[in-house]
Amino acid sequence: MLRRHPRAVAGIAVVFLLLAVGLARVSPMWPGPSLPAGATALALATEPAHLLPTMGCPTALLAPARIGVAGDSLVLVP
Repeated sequence: MLRRHPRAVAGIAVVFLLLAVGLARVSPMWPGPSLPAGATALALATEPAHLLPTMGCPTALLAPARIGVAGDSLVLVP
């Protein structure tokens, strides 16, 4: 059926290509904006991986957010 409609096949291919490029563009792996002037990168210490899988930490459920420092602790900036 699609052999009779080469334009339809080409159109579908173009739509899939545009979707793939769009999804790659909004991927979290894409580099984000640079740091503002006067800002320094925050160094975070991480723990080694667990031998048995866990359900993850509650912080991992947070959406990307701004983090500030209050004394010796990290806080979410609204």
